[in-house]
Amino acid sequence: MKIGILYDSSEAEARLLFDRVSRESTSRAEEVAVIDVAEAASAPCVCCFQCWTKTPGICVLKRDGGTTLSEKFWDARYVILISRITWGGLSVRVKLYLDRLIPILHPYFRKVNGEMHHQLRYDSFPIFLAAGYGARTKGEEETFRAYTSAIRDQGGDARARGTFVASGDRPLDAAVAECGAWFAEEVAL
Repeated sequence: MKIGILYDSSEAEARLLFDRVSRESTSRAEEVAVIDVAEAASAPCVCCFQCWTKTPGICVLKRDGGTTLSEKFWDARYVILISRITWGGLSVRVKLYLDRLIPILHPYFRKVNGEMHHQLRYDSFPIFLAAGYGARTKGEEETFRAYTSAIRDQGGDARARGTFVASGDRPLDAAVAECGAWFAEEVAL
């Protein structure tokens, strides 16, 4: 099994969560691929959709950090996003990478449980897990859970517990330990 981890080492909380998830990953997976968004910049997706029409499955932008995401993680069983919760979503740096995954989808749609989803380009699609921190309100936490759940739904995995939130109402050490236990349980399913 392969596990991918996407995180931002410029934030102390992300480094702590990454260290814990990384330890859990190495004990459970044959391969762990890591992308630190602080080290390699990703240009934003320009929504040209040429990855669907001109060069199917391949982004036409120059090779940068954003293109490495699909190259490194396309065959992963799990990809965990470790991000500061920003307005209920992912941090800007992490979101830039996630937006560049559009080439792994078809432009065509399918109906799944009454919702419209893009058809998958490849037979396998990683299960996206998310560990968030830094939400200012419970509403932001709930929005983050719903948002990351929608990412999982796209790939056909509707697990209810696929998102961990390190709430501000408990010590960070306890949250890091909880995150490790949560992640171990998720990859064991």
